[in-house]
Amino acid sequence: MNELEERRNARALNNDLRILSDIVKPYFPSIQADLQPWMHDIPLECPPTMTKAEFETLVVFNRRVAKRQSAWYQKKGQALCGLAQVVRRYEIGLSACARAPKRAAPDDFSNVGERPSKRPRRR
Repeated sequence: MNELEERRNARALNNDLRILSDIVKPYFPSIQADLQPWMHDIPLECPPTMTKAEFETLVVFNRRVAKRQSAWYQKKGQALCGLAQVVRRYEIGLSACARAPKRAAPDDFSNVGERPSKRPRRR
């Protein structure tokens, strides 16, 4: 793998971890604290607004972050994914409970005087 592919993969892992940690942050803030600092959002090539030295400094910083996050993901990545699923299900359940309850009986009682229809007898 060349350097650009490694940087793309590291960026993808950083973004995935950030999304998952944002999901579980209200319940487990320590996970996000373990993963910070995040990678700097820089282009793959040196932009004209930066000097080469500034760009290289950010690339080295991002490499360190990527290495740390990769090791963290190998140890705790599956647990984080499972935890994010549990939190999503829990929040979906809360939103389902928050909806207005359905009425069991109809509001219209205009046909109360009518006799119920007879069921045919089985033979």
